[in-house]
Amino acid sequence: MAEESPSRDASILALISVFRHRIKRNMQVMRVLDWMPSLSPEDKDRIRAEERAAGNVAAAGLLLQVLERAEPRPAPGLCQEFYQALVEGGYTAAAAYLDPSLMPSPSLEAAGDEGAFLLGLFEFVLVEQLRATQVAMACLEEGLFHDEDLERVKAEDARGNCPAVRELLCRIVQKKDWFSPFVKVLRKTGHEKAADALCGQENGSVNGVSAPVDEMTAADRPLAPDVVRDLNQSAELDPRAAGEDNAIEDSFGAASAMSESEASLLDENVNDTNESFMASDDSDDVVDRKQRDSPEPELCLRDYQMEVAQPALEGKNILLCLPTGSGKTRVAVYIAKDHLDKKKDAGEEGKVIVLVNKVPLVEQHFRKEFHPYLKHSYKVIGLSGMTQLKISFPKVVKDNHVIICTAQILENALQNAEQDEEEGVQLSVFSLIIIDECHHTQKEAVYNNIMRRYLKQKMQNEKRRKMGKPLVPQPQILGLTASPGVGGAKNHSKAEEHILKICANLDAYGITTVRTNDLGLNSQVKEPRKKIDIADDKTKDPFREELVNIMMKIQGYCQFNPNAEFGSQTYEQWVVQEEKKAAKEENRKHHICAEHLKKYNDALLINDTIRMIDAYNHLKNFYKEEKSKKMAVNEEEDEEEAVASKPDETDIFLMDLFYGKKDMLQKLATVAKYENEKLKLLRETLMTEFTKKPEARGIIFTKTRQSAFALYEWIKENPKFEEAGVKAHYLIGAGHNSEFKPMTQIRGFQLQSIMEVKMKAKKEQSKAYKKDPSLIKFLCKNCTKLICSGEDIEVIENMHHVNVKKEFKGLYVVRENKTLQAKAADYQTNGEVICKDCGQVWGSMMVHRGLDLPCLKIKNFVVVFNEKKTTRKDMCKKWAELPIRFPEFSYANNYDFSDEED
Repeated sequence: MAEESPSRDASILALISVFRHRIKRNMQVMRVLDWMPSLSPEDKDRIRAEERAAGNVAAAGLLLQVLERAEPRPAPGLCQEFYQALVEGGYTAAAAYLDPSLMPSPSLEAAGDEGAFLLGLFEFVLVEQLRATQVAMACLEEGLFHDEDLERVKAEDARGNCPAVRELLCRIVQKKDWFSPFVKVLRKTGHEKAADALCGQENGSVNGVSAPVDEMTAADRPLAPDVVRDLNQSAELDPRAAGEDNAIEDSFGAASAMSESEASLLDENVNDTNESFMASDDSDDVVDRKQRDSPEPELCLRDYQMEVAQPALEGKNILLCLPTGSGKTRVAVYIAKDHLDKKKDAGEEGKVIVLVNKVPLVEQHFRKEFHPYLKHSYKVIGLSGMTQLKISFPKVVKDNHVIICTAQILENALQNAEQDEEEGVQLSVFSLIIIDECHHTQKEAVYNNIMRRYLKQKMQNEKRRKMGKPLVPQPQILGLTASPGVGGAKNHSKAEEHILKICANLDAYGITTVRTNDLGLNSQVKEPRKKIDIADDKTKDPFREELVNIMMKIQGYCQFNPNAEFGSQTYEQWVVQEEKKAAKEENRKHHICAEHLKKYNDALLINDTIRMIDAYNHLKNFYKEEKSKKMAVNEEEDEEEAVASKPDETDIFLMDLFYGKKDMLQKLATVAKYENEKLKLLRETLMTEFTKKPEARGIIFTKTRQSAFALYEWIKENPKFEEAGVKAHYLIGAGHNSEFKPMTQIRGFQLQSIMEVKMKAKKEQSKAYKKDPSLIKFLCKNCTKLICSGEDIEVIENMHHVNVKKEFKGLYVVRENKTLQAKAADYQTNGEVICKDCGQVWGSMMVHRGLDLPCLKIKNFVVVFNEKKTTRKDMCKKWAELPIRFPEFSYANNYDFSDEED
């Protein structure tokens, strides 16, 4: 038995030498490395470097060389680990060449090659027509792709659809039995022409029935099988044509092995143009799909899950409360299936809609919960704003039993129904509404808007009942949450009022929690273990001392005396208020100094949490940006042959202060002995966790957005983390306040909720017309120069505020900023609009229907209100804060705006 393992390794090495070309082209080396812990870190680094420099195939070839040259030869267990890595990574086509019992037959291998040839021959068609992300998601649903395949395609999609399609095609041919499922995916995602091209239907004839053709006739345009046959014949005449230098094979790699039935199917199409293959949507294909589909798993609930589900199974509206990780969604699937089964038995139509508040949850619920358990009995579909298939929502509702979607999609459909019933849907078409994370059913959340319609119909039904009229059907409501929260309440009665309010919004008779089977719940959901490690403070921090000295000089220059500690949130609050105060008072010196002090305080916060170099880079980037603004202003003045304005004394003082200390700060930031002790402790914790558990996951919480990004950079730049498999991503976002006014009676609150919406709408409308635009003026926040009047502002699409007056053009310059080059709808942004005198950013240039327009951000201005007897100044964060309705932008009156600018 002791000799069995080495002999297996020797056998694998021999097979690698024979099938090297096919193996290296049928795997993604980066994923395979993740499953090879025995490979040395040095070898992994070399292979990863080769992948970055020369591509996947070259890196795979280097991995095979490492296996062959490992000492002793063969290295015990290393080759078997490589084989297992291929299997675990999903590259069974490559793994089949290392197991004689799974080796594909010559006919299967040839059929796979022909499929790859077809893909290569029609690459130009596929690249132009396919929507990469949509097809990749469908491939994931069919089991052709893994999550990593989808992530790589999405990453390429950020560069453009064409690179993403090429990545998708490169990966699809590495899968086993890929051709028929891939053609099915193309048809499923609406890419009929691409599927027809692969199946030899490009001549306009399907199943012997003629179809319209363009000017190129069928005789002029060869069929896919004819092209492949010609290639095969040329390969027989010249063996080099089928060698490793073949262009098609180099583009896509060798095809993976196929099943005998699929090989026969493809062979018939390629060689005989068989009609049965073209009719892939016929009954035979349905049978084939059912045979290929994974069996529907048995849907069973644990005792504690059945306990909380029982009221909903009886048809009651409930708020189901279970802790995270206890299977809330599984309970919802069970309730939905039971509901649909009962409707079917009663001869009624059941329809379930599952509402979520985040786009990723649509795919997660569809793929992991509802679709696997319901796919053989009911039609299930997932929709979100990211869904690329443009299907009418009413049709989706009509054709499916279970719809999983973001709440906004349903809200839009309900609004459309108010204008045209055929363009929208009514709540009455659903028999069960499941609301995930239902504690968000509050204030102006979308969930609440939907439920207000439900409550309004409930009130109308009560009137109809009294009048003896038929009632409008209403759906059962099921809310899911881990905790309804207390809404910021500080005592028991307020917390109870908050929970009652949530129940009222959901029209729920109560909250169901586990009481009888709590032991089963506790055994399933483990209590988290809390461990606190306190890092030591730095014994010496000269970098911080230098920053504090600079801040003290700025405070002395402006005679500031804050009652707050440097590098604290309190100091930041003080400096923000000082900046606003100075802007209102038109005190540019204090305003600029306060702005710079805030940046230094940010740097102190970063230094306290992350690395010194991150704090230094934060300041360096800020001053680099300030310098570029001044240069943009001076360049514009030079072009107009105007004399550049003298540098402001405050600007010179602040610039000299930083650049005088720049080299010293940079030098101090790189001294290892002053490294943050918190980072040392965090590094040890992460390395311990990720080396013990290969599948470890974690979340790091930090105070500020800057420190979140800096932590991400720190992890990404540390090679030890890469070796341990630590992959990082950062998320930032604003928090939400959850305050509620008390309401103790459910029915009373439901009526009040409906009235609140009506009153708020009237209040907002009256607020919009409250003041005349001519009563306000805008000053530059930095130099306090008068910029324009409210009469000069026009609005595009109720959100973009522009100024197209001729006088305004002479007040700004445009500075290119690539980070703003983003497209949306029929407009795009390109370049920053900055003050011609001081370089203060005012907004960005946007292109709207071919016109270049300056789009302004109100936070960059001081707003002057000319009231009856007084003048008041204020700062606003959003345009919505102004009680003024600006006129709509008129394209017809401004079509020559860009021409005049030239």
